[in-house]
Amino acid sequence: QALQSGWDRKPDNEAQLKRVRDNAIADGYLLEVTQPPADYPTAAEVQTAYDQNLKAFAVPRQIQLAQIFIASPKDATPEAAKLAQERIQMLSKYLQDPKADFTQVATQKSEDPKSAAQGGVVGWLTEEQIHPSIRTVAAKLKKGEVSAPFQITVGWLILKVQDERPARTLSLEEVRPLIVSRLREARQRRDSSEYMRSLVADKPLNIDADAVLEVVKTAN
Repeated sequence: QALQSGWDRKPDNEAQLKRVRDNAIADGYLLEVTQPPADYPTAAEVQTAYDQNLKAFAVPRQIQLAQIFIASPKDATPEAAKLAQERIQMLSKYLQDPKADFTQVATQKSEDPKSAAQGGVVGWLTEEQIHPSIRTVAAKLKKGEVSAPFQITVGWLILKVQDERPARTLSLEEVRPLIVSRLREARQRRDSSEYMRSLVADKPLNIDADAVLEVVKTAN
């Protein structure tokens, strides 16, 4: 409809479309002429970048946390609060039996629908991703351990560490694609700046003062 109506041929729109086209050509050309060589970076350069950024590739300990939650909000009546406490203590006592199945108990008894649907599993979390109200308890648990009941703002929790991944540093092979990508991006940004500077050096920009004054007069 725009083309049929001649919208693109209106003077203002023609000028705008020309600027868009010119910019696209300039950007595309600059991207092409400053593309890093196919063999960049070398293996040695990748290794150096890896060695210099080891801290950035550190992965903290992660735990697969599971929970059993019994609601007991601040505004609960004394009777309801007492009932919630008794219920969590009963579940805790049951879980002390070596034959007790935490997953089954969480599925059937936990009052958090989302985690209960997954056998109590909340997911893989680092210490920083765990809410401060439960972080201290979770950090002390080892794989397979179940916590004693403890109270948070909205109720009671029993935690279990289903699995854990120890802290480690990502290997060079794991991060090689990322390093290569970042180095190539940095090289292209540098080369683009140098290319633009060389153009300006070869063909310095000149300002036509008379033309500027004419524009100002027209605008006023």
